[in-house]
Amino acid sequence: MAGIFKAYDVRGLYPGQLNEELARRIGMGFGHLVELTGDQGAERPRTVVVSRDMRSHSVPLSEALCDGLTAAGLDVLDVGLATTPMNYFATGQLGTAGGIQVTASHNGAEYNGLKFSLAGAVPVSGDDGIPIIEEHALGAEPKPAAAPGRVETTSVEAAYAEHVLSFLDRSFEAADGPKLRLAADAANGMGTIYRPLLEACGVELLPLYFELDGTFPNHEANPLLPENLRDLSDLVVEQKADLGVSFDGDGDRAAFVDEHGEPIGSDLITALIAGQMLERESGGTVIHDIRSSRAVPEYIREHGGTPLPERVGHSFVKATMRRTGAIFGGELAGHYYFRQNYCADSSILAVVAVLNLIRRSGKSLSEITAPLRRYAKSSEINFEVEDKDAAMAALIDRYATRQGGALDRLDGIRIDFDDWWFNVRPSNTEPLLRLPPARGSPGGGVPDGIRHWVRRRPRRLPPQAAKQTPAVRPDPLLAASSLQARQLVPTAEKPRPHQEVEEREKGGHGGSDVGHGRRVEDPVHPDPFRLEDQALLHSEALGPSGGVELDRQGHELEQDDRGEQNRTKQDHAGCTHDQAKEHHDVAQVAADSGHRHEGRAQPQGRVVLRVLDGVPRLVAGNADRGHRV
Repeated sequence: MAGIFKAYDVRGLYPGQLNEELARRIGMGFGHLVELTGDQGAERPRTVVVSRDMRSHSVPLSEALCDGLTAAGLDVLDVGLATTPMNYFATGQLGTAGGIQVTASHNGAEYNGLKFSLAGAVPVSGDDGIPIIEEHALGAEPKPAAAPGRVETTSVEAAYAEHVLSFLDRSFEAADGPKLRLAADAANGMGTIYRPLLEACGVELLPLYFELDGTFPNHEANPLLPENLRDLSDLVVEQKADLGVSFDGDGDRAAFVDEHGEPIGSDLITALIAGQMLERESGGTVIHDIRSSRAVPEYIREHGGTPLPERVGHSFVKATMRRTGAIFGGELAGHYYFRQNYCADSSILAVVAVLNLIRRSGKSLSEITAPLRRYAKSSEINFEVEDKDAAMAALIDRYATRQGGALDRLDGIRIDFDDWWFNVRPSNTEPLLRLPPARGSPGGGVPDGIRHWVRRRPRRLPPQAAKQTPAVRPDPLLAASSLQARQLVPTAEKPRPHQEVEEREKGGHGGSDVGHGRRVEDPVHPDPFRLEDQALLHSEALGPSGGVELDRQGHELEQDDRGEQNRTKQDHAGCTHDQAKEHHDVAQVAADSGHRHEGRAQPQGRVVLRVLDGVPRLVAGNADRGHRV
């Protein structure tokens, strides 16, 4: 596969990469796929559900797609505007041969795409279907069927509402008590049409950006980037809401914040929902993203369940759920899968489950999640690597073969030690290795290797910013390290909420392992496991004015003190020579095995983050180049 035909969908720029003619041919290619796969028990084996998102060009693309499907001899049930989970539901509930959603999910207004499923909402992926569609769409003109199909318009809104509300537990609602206050950010995307459902959940809804607008005028419809949660977090705090939820562009993912506006990792939400479901079905299997915190399988076992890790990607999770009969599954990207929902993901069902949890427990969301915050969490680091296999082999040799870590090759590599772990995954679309080193000791400090890795990163701030930096107090968690640069805010200001960080691949939501646990709560000191603080700690100023590099006491280094020898000398302060030699880490090993950044060459093991347009990016050299984290 290449170009706009991705691992899980079709996605590209409109009209340069994806236009009406190609959409028509893709429709005919899907018809061929249906012919190859057979009826698969579908009640309507020659019928396909088609729906679309709010982008202006989704209308002509949808019409062209229907032309191609009918030319291939398939009937079409056009349900119009719908979220992707509604398309999955319609495909399963109406018993059709498949479904296609016209959407580019969280991508910008200039993009569009298509998501496919077969009978029973079984996903079509790059392993078993999309290459067939691609071959017929890009090859010779497909031959039309002798008898063309027809298009029928219908609606599934009422049926979907009944389905979703059947998951709502009303036994804990107080008839005369105050309602839960729910702040919801639809990001001008398809989550907007969930408003009647949310209000029917018996909450006081505080809506944010609930106007359909495919240009996304307020912020990108990706709830896993920190800047896209800020308005929601502010609304929660200002309106004293009990929780907040943010939907992505096509309404299949959700990110949650607690009553303090603090984001909650999707892996922790997975554990919480699983624990609730296991109360009704003890011993059930729960699928979790292999990148999840160790707290997730621990929590599932504590609640009588069987945790089962799976590769990143909805097609893998759904297939494993069907094979094992798992009751629930979740991914770090914010997808939540329910067995009673055709094993498909549904953001609105996740909202219902979290509301049930709060009502049943009588506790706040922060109190409910507190027991799961057992492990430290690092944000993701992306390395541009020419030879990804060689770099991963070096990591295996260093940490599994020589140091005895437990190796798992389910998705990339994951290596576990008693008190920390890391996961490295190669990107499917870019020459990148995605690395978020993490530690797992519930009460211990940051491992020396990880601490040394952070110490070795350059810490540059603009000159004017350095002058504003307040005096430093020792960080109790990292007192021996050189992480004593500061947040550039007065101590009286409330810091931005901690953000659980997810990776974002072009055209999809990939990711890598993260660990969870105690965070540095002091607003004066940066936390190396927070993306915002890493952006500060690792940022470099651009232009002829250069930047100011700080030593671990917060003093500005002279220009000739910024070389590698002096930086290493500072980093090794307080360490013996042998300890310093042993303080190599995951990032350094990856660097020594073929690490290459865009732009000019970097010192080995050096990772540079800059904040570009409010987004932390790994860069080297030019302000307009780099990879988002």
